[in-house]
Amino acid sequence: MRNTVSRLIGPTAQPPANDRPATLWDLHGLAERVTLTVSELLTNVLRHVQPDAGTGTRSARLTVRRLPGALNVCVRDFNQAFPAPSCAAAGAEDGRGLQLVRAIADDFGWSPALSGKDVWATFTIPSVASSEGTRSREAS
Repeated sequence: MRNTVSRLIGPTAQPPANDRPATLWDLHGLAERVTLTVSELLTNVLRHVQPDAGTGTRSARLTVRRLPGALNVCVRDFNQAFPAPSCAAAGAEDGRGLQLVRAIADDFGWSPALSGKDVWATFTIPSVASSEGTRSREAS
């Protein structure tokens, strides 16, 4: 079984439906948090990364890795400016993406990368023993 799924994300790129990490690795309990995180990180690429001068498009590389006890999501874009969390006004419809990712991920950050940066989030994979214990307590 593969431990890494990596896709170039651009105007025509679409990963096959059977290549979703939650499906590949049977991590359905993390799917909602991971999907929301990927959506927020890729939205930031669309909003904050300048289009390529030659093609007029924006692109990024999405990499999802299964680690021992965790799932890591990394979006590499080709802009060296680090993310700047903002303070959104109460009625604003945007400006909370990084705060949301920080709240739902178990770890989150960014670091410089070749010709850009990596923005990543890590999710702890619940152990089978702890989830079975939770089910036992809930049944009591």
